[in-house]
Amino acid sequence: MVNQLLRRLPFADYLAIDAVHNSTLKALDLSAKHYSHATRHGRADSTALVIGRVTHAMILDDTPPAVAVYEGKVRRGEKWEAFAAEHEGETILKRDELEDVAAMRAAVLAHPRSAALFAEGEGEVSMVWEQQGIKCKGRLDWLRPCGSWVELKTTEAIKPARFARQAGHFLYHAQIAFYAGGLATITGREAPEPPHLVTVEKKPPYDVAVYTVEGDAIEAGQRKVDGWLRKLAEARRTGQWPGVAPDVLRLELPDYVLTDGLEDVDLSGIEGDDE
Repeated sequence: MVNQLLRRLPFADYLAIDAVHNSTLKALDLSAKHYSHATRHGRADSTALVIGRVTHAMILDDTPPAVAVYEGKVRRGEKWEAFAAEHEGETILKRDELEDVAAMRAAVLAHPRSAALFAEGEGEVSMVWEQQGIKCKGRLDWLRPCGSWVELKTTEAIKPARFARQAGHFLYHAQIAFYAGGLATITGREAPEPPHLVTVEKKPPYDVAVYTVEGDAIEAGQRKVDGWLRKLAEARRTGQWPGVAPDVLRLELPDYVLTDGLEDVDLSGIEGDDE
């Protein structure tokens, strides 16, 4: 099962594929040790992750997900514990969280640019491919008929400058470069259009912004991916999974810390150079 698109593959079956994927691959940005831990232990299923999954399913799947709605205000206490036990294994959201999801879906489908992107195509298309001799996998949010795709992200930073910082922090550009490489490997050609990133606010007014990801962003992401895969190949070859600092480091403080507490210098009386 290498170099192929897998349509309508259930998420549980996708998870069962033994291959490197973005969520753990990016742990290599810290160290091989962090990657090793991530592959063995995964990550905790937070409320934010659950809301993100339900939002994706509401927008990308033909059938809305089944959700157990908790009418309480907080996830603690006897009432919550009894409800969680009764619905063990199910997706649970509070009423206001489910209302946020529904509003995000409506906003994405009402925005003219994002609505056009999601008008045709198919959601949650899985990929398996080989890169640098390593078996990889990914799951495209929305594969368009033209051969390009769309990634959907919820955010609390809809302002473009803030979202750009969020994208850099969460390494979205590396994820998209990783998927672009996988899609090109499988199809044998570059996508005819750059991938799009649709972002929607998690809270009112649920604003939407649509970006293309191309040029310098893809190149920077590809450098990340190439470096991570080289680091992974070396760790697998040697059996060594070093942390961020195998050697002793010299602490390099930022300039604002080094200058904190120094007296200001008055430069008003200094004559300029007349020559």
